[in-house]
Amino acid sequence: MKLWNRSTKFDSKQDCPERQALMKLTGEPPCSAVEEMVKKIARNRPELPLPWLEKQVCHALYAEELRRGGYVVDVGLVGPDLFSQDAARLLEEIRPEFGYVCQAGGATNGEEKRKAEFVPGAGAPGRPA
Repeated sequence: MKLWNRSTKFDSKQDCPERQALMKLTGEPPCSAVEEMVKKIARNRPELPLPWLEKQVCHALYAEELRRGGYVVDVGLVGPDLFSQDAARLLEEIRPEFGYVCQAGGATNGEEKRKAEFVPGAGAPGRPA
């Protein structure tokens, strides 16, 4: 799946303000299509601003729909925002073993310790079980 490239760059000072939600990737290999998409979007970054990631998933879903013939029903008139609810739902389906949501600006040492103490099936830091 090709990803939307026009806005894949982000400035950490502009797009990652203090206390913004981040998706932290744990380094586990992806086990689903959405995890594979997030890994391609992330490239080698260990954490991504959640609003930025959601926009990128919207653009990827939009591009995929256009490739599958969405232009016939004028999906192009609405744009990628049509897929914002789908993107949010897909990001919620990500396994905590692959990535989890936390707040920017927090103590990373504590987060790393909680990640190391993660027990499968018990939820991840910042996500209910």
